[in-house]
Amino acid sequence: MTKLKSIVLKKSLNLIETPDFSGAPNLEHLHLGGCTSLVKVHPSLGQLEKLVEVDLNHCANLEILPKKLETNSLVKLNLRGCKKVAKLPEFGEGMKKRSYLNVDATSITRLPESIGSLTALEYLNLSGCKIENLDKLLKTHISHQISGWNVTSLTELYLSQCGLDDGSIPDFDSLSLLTVLDLSFNDFENLPIGCFSGLSRLVFLSLNYCKRLKSLPTLPPRLIRLHASGCDLMEPLSSDRQLWDLVASLDHECRGRTIDDDWDEDGLEDVPSVLYQRLKWPSRDFCASLPGYKIPSWFLKREYCPLDENREYKIEVDIPPYFRDSEWCGIVVCFRMSSYNDGSGVVGWGSKAAESDDYYIIKEWERAIPYPFRGEQCIIMVLELNEETCWRHLRAHQSNSLHILFAFESKWFDQDYWEAEECGWRVIRKEEIQDWRHLNGFFNQANQPKLASSDEVKLPMRALVEFFLGEWF
Repeated sequence: MTKLKSIVLKKSLNLIETPDFSGAPNLEHLHLGGCTSLVKVHPSLGQLEKLVEVDLNHCANLEILPKKLETNSLVKLNLRGCKKVAKLPEFGEGMKKRSYLNVDATSITRLPESIGSLTALEYLNLSGCKIENLDKLLKTHISHQISGWNVTSLTELYLSQCGLDDGSIPDFDSLSLLTVLDLSFNDFENLPIGCFSGLSRLVFLSLNYCKRLKSLPTLPPRLIRLHASGCDLMEPLSSDRQLWDLVASLDHECRGRTIDDDWDEDGLEDVPSVLYQRLKWPSRDFCASLPGYKIPSWFLKREYCPLDENREYKIEVDIPPYFRDSEWCGIVVCFRMSSYNDGSGVVGWGSKAAESDDYYIIKEWERAIPYPFRGEQCIIMVLELNEETCWRHLRAHQSNSLHILFAFESKWFDQDYWEAEECGWRVIRKEEIQDWRHLNGFFNQANQPKLASSDEVKLPMRALVEFFLGEWF
């Protein structure tokens, strides 16, 4: 067995204890996910110096792990769903490779000091764990290392159901590389207005089911997806100031600099195919699901919008010719959604320049709203008008009217969960946004991140799955 590098025994339901690994000194990958009878991992695993990946996800009865992992080549440790695991192994020194640590839904309450050995930790999932002094662990503005732990390399941070309240909100300002942040199902009432101001690379943010949250802080400039469904006490966005603040906080040039890092599907086979097929790379258009029971008056065009037999809705938008001279312009669209059952949905949008055109240019907007919502919700979109979606088609037809099609799908499991009841929209120009920023001192706010249009954000396929399909995966 000295040449053995990989062991894959997923869902081996009768496996109770692993064998001694000392006879396989070159083992690099161990995959035992779904071994629900597994209780103990032999301590010899911790002595394997070339170990790269340990995946024990959803080993529901696992209790005993090696006390220490001596390897300095570890890249991935996945203990998601190992609900009886209460203590992490200690880590060897000098783990400098990009790494992944997932202890979602375990019984871990304390992180070992040796976690500081993971000097390039990029992915950290503590969801469902009540970690002691979590806020102090992540407060890095005074020192980049707490107990030797450098957290400034984090790009994905999942803190769902961690019991965070107003007194234990971590300091996110130093986590400048974050692209994904999940704070759903927590207990805070007020987030500091500038708590995300330093997160210039944040693309996905979830505040779903933070039932005590009263209002939104200033949003990060590159944000593409905001999920805030189920925030029962949150004040709906109703005033002109609130809507302009939302639109003006977004950098409409740099949001397009988000690309897929890799589409490696390894390890995603447990995602139900009916959900996985709905994953598409998100466009630069901003989308948010928020509490709301009516379309705010800020939207100059408002009307009721019963869906047709194809579950589609069409609007016609008059775009003044001078908009074409603007560096950026777009349409802010708001749909009021109604649901009486828990459900999720899929929305796509497309456009054409004349009603006589044979087809719409279909553009996927949102492939999954991951957490079910119930009752009244508003979905707000900022759709970019660019050469592909608008201008060349208007020129070709000598038209100033853009026809936009919205397609709604809510039949993931052959059930209708929600409907669009009312729609509002407003066309905006870059100059309007700039004027609003200057008039309201937006550029004078402290710690406004400086973005370069060439500064790309790369997201792996895993981030897309975790953020959009988290409750299913």
